Amino acid sequence: MKRNIIFLIFILISCGKKIECEDNISVNNITIRIEKSNPILREYDRYLTINCSKGDIDEIKIQGDIGVGAKSYLYDNSNFFTLIDCDSSWYTINKSDGQVTLIGKFWMKAPPENYLGTFVLSSRNNKVEFIKEKNIKANDIYMYGGG
Repeated sequence: MKRNIIFLIFILISCGKKIECEDNISVNNITIRIEKSNPILREYDRYLTINCSKGDIDEIKIQGDIGVGAKSYLYDNSNFFTLIDCDSSWYTINKSDGQVTLIGKFWMKAPPENYLGTFVLSSRNNKVEFIKEKNIKANDIYMYGGG
């Protein structure tokens, strides 16, 4: 009986252990992965994933792509990154631990200054790529919702 209790405690501690990276989170640790949500149409669920060499630190579901090419814009701040999703959701990504926090929906709010790039669904290989766009306007960023 004592052996079973010790085993159970070990399992509970192991499951609750958080993955920690040795270095700060960089742009290379931030990805958006997709899963097909409709077997016929080009619609996808999208997931913001923060990872490091030890594994995924955090993953949250963000606005899905209903076939029009949902984009997410990444900006750099001193201690965190800001990701603005196409539905006006603003997320912070802590550079020290990789934790993602939804800070709210801010329709047509001016983005931060330090633009890093845009996550875009590639039509060639159905993967999300990180690219640098030029001349970004608020209408480009905010596609769904708001008002």
